[in-house]
Amino acid sequence: MTIMDVAERAGVSKTTVSRVLNRRGSLSEKTIKKVEDAMRELGYYPNEHARALSGVNTKVIGVVISAFNNPFHSELLQQIHKVVRQCDYSIMIAAASDISEEKHRERTIGAVEYLLSKQVNGIIFMNHVEPEVFEEVLKKCQSTPIVTVLSILSSNAPAVFSDDRQGGILAAKHLRAKGCKKVVHVSGALSGFPYRYVDERSYSFIQECEKYGISVRNYEYSGLKMDIDKMQSLIGRIVSENLDMDGIFLSNDIFAAQCVTYAHSLGYKIPDDIKIIGYDGTYIGTLIDPPLSTIQQDFRGLAEAAVKTVLDRIDGKETGMKVMLPVKLIERKTT
Repeated sequence: MTIMDVAERAGVSKTTVSRVLNRRGSLSEKTIKKVEDAMRELGYYPNEHARALSGVNTKVIGVVISAFNNPFHSELLQQIHKVVRQCDYSIMIAAASDISEEKHRERTIGAVEYLLSKQVNGIIFMNHVEPEVFEEVLKKCQSTPIVTVLSILSSNAPAVFSDDRQGGILAAKHLRAKGCKKVVHVSGALSGFPYRYVDERSYSFIQECEKYGISVRNYEYSGLKMDIDKMQSLIGRIVSENLDMDGIFLSNDIFAAQCVTYAHSLGYKIPDDIKIIGYDGTYIGTLIDPPLSTIQQDFRGLAEAAVKTVLDRIDGKETGMKVMLPVKLIERKTT
């Protein structure tokens, strides 16, 4: 997308568009409106360095994440960066929800607009949002390819995600094999994002436990960001309300690591008194004592699939709409 496209849509010259963008020369309000309307209709976002004037391919992939303090995103971003570099591209990152939940939509749209203004060639979207918010994102992107990672947010955008259903089944079977009879699960807000495949880890875990006659109680964590105090409060509530539980499956490794620490502080022996298993397979699980059992997501595989999909779309190639990667159980000392 260049200013020539804008000029053609607005019915003015390239020079006029350039003058509107730079607010130079004498311009009527009518002309300014025509150009700005054309830009909005085309989804054109001017680059502050005016790279679009020359039509140069920026060779930059934008990445939208929920927050910078999420270890899962850090490890996945590291892999995306490696893959993108191998393809002679670079990445530009924008965080969407490291502020209050009330402004989540505003921040998400702002993150996408920021990347578009930098003339990124495509976007890898790693943020959890309601489907209606993502539809707004799609409208903003126009001809800029976008692929979602971890969530299926629209039938109009390709998605790369883990086999979370299998992850939940693996966790349930593992706790069953360890002799657990009464377990607790901490999920995300299951009613808040009906299109998130990630929720399948919770549904399948609960179903698998019930199939084997294991008592299971679910707690939802509704936070959009890593709020340590809120997470610790929920863990304290879970322990106080389930004194006879013998196993717990948490939706991510941060939660699980906090659970191990809290249980230790109360005198519980892990895994003798409570078996604890996390999800993601981040480095966090290796830093605690005892090391955390977890369901490992394939960071490298997710990165390669996401980058390949968005680059193929940039090149105008047909791609599949869904890429699902397997997960695996990593058994350590908490189970």
